[in-house]
Amino acid sequence: MATRIGNLVSILIAGLGLLFGQRSDAQSNPNPIPRIELKVVSENPVGNFGPKFGILLPMRCDSEGNVYIRPVWGKMNYGLAPVVRVSADGQHVTPVEATNAPEIKDAAEFGIMDFAVGKDGSVLELGWIHTKGRENPPVVVQIDVDQKSASLVRIETEFSPHQIAPLPYGMFLLTGVKHTTQGSGTAFRQSTTPMTAVFDSQGRFVREIQLPEDVTIPDVDSSNMDKPEISAQQQAVDLSQFAVADDGTIYLMRNGSPPEVYVISSAGEVVRSFEVTAPAPDAVATLFHSGGRLAFAFRVPDQDDARAEFVVRLVDPQDGRILWDYVGPKNMAGTPVCYAGREFTVLLHTVEHQLALAKFSAQ
Repeated sequence: MATRIGNLVSILIAGLGLLFGQRSDAQSNPNPIPRIELKVVSENPVGNFGPKFGILLPMRCDSEGNVYIRPVWGKMNYGLAPVVRVSADGQHVTPVEATNAPEIKDAAEFGIMDFAVGKDGSVLELGWIHTKGRENPPVVVQIDVDQKSASLVRIETEFSPHQIAPLPYGMFLLTGVKHTTQGSGTAFRQSTTPMTAVFDSQGRFVREIQLPEDVTIPDVDSSNMDKPEISAQQQAVDLSQFAVADDGTIYLMRNGSPPEVYVISSAGEVVRSFEVTAPAPDAVATLFHSGGRLAFAFRVPDQDDARAEFVVRLVDPQDGRILWDYVGPKNMAGTPVCYAGREFTVLLHTVEHQLALAKFSAQ
């Protein structure tokens, strides 16, 4: 399992700190994109995390405005960083206790690949467990934070899932990669293909979802292993993200350049796809959804003065058309995580090296 999460963690470290039928192309926009400046409305410190910490992606919100994050301290193993819930006012930090599941309580180790927050406030964690030194299959843990209860299902799968999104009736959607190795002895060729599939509430495979024009990842050849690198295509899959709308529609983003978005119905059918132009070359996006629109948060460096600003690009999920950009202050060490109306919740790293939740509003 260490091998399984190695590539993913090496990419996610870049996120540490705060930073089918129809296809549409959002890149063609003949008119200038309106830019709306954001101003700070409020800023609330969050607990005492100390100066030497980072935040492991993703970051989530629930309908009550609570923020879910994975703080990492010092030399902590990134895959083992737990999820915590931060209240909307920043005053309360509550652990999301996966260890309340008996299988995890008895396991030698439990690590997290991804997590999602359901409409009812429950948390789904996609992870893995080690029991008595033996690697087990991936698991999904459903957690009721307030009731301090958790239940675990093992995933029947032959691929390595990296991200999770909830579906109706306790089902869920997983996406990741599948490895196939050919050869013998020291000579081998490993093929890696993206895979997205539906699983039922018991972790049983239901069916695979074919994503049109999905990423193609180069093979790894043992004859050319001098400088093994993670390809941009592999990174696009490893940094994939889900956003779930109120009606159950799922938006899966392959975080390439430009990002590719697949719109998947609550029944697990691919409806359409589109690309979203980034405001700067190779900018990595975080994705969230609210009010019938998709929001893509980019951190954009300024070539002239080396300062950076965050840009939240609002997109019509029907056709991928860019509506407008919300622009935050330059050189702000923060990442937008929630969007409601014209207001954003931003996770900040203050000049005092503390964590804070800030509200930004369009003026």
